[in-house]
Amino acid sequence: MEPATFRILTHYTTLPPQIYYTISFLVSHKMSW
Repeated sequence: MEPATFRILTHYTTLPPQIYYTISFLVSHKMSW
């Protein structure tokens, strides 16, 4: 794995849990249409 990709992944994994809840909510809401 490239260091740049690893930095990007670690950056996103440090996001607050609320971000993941919002994304999953938007995805599930869009799929329910």
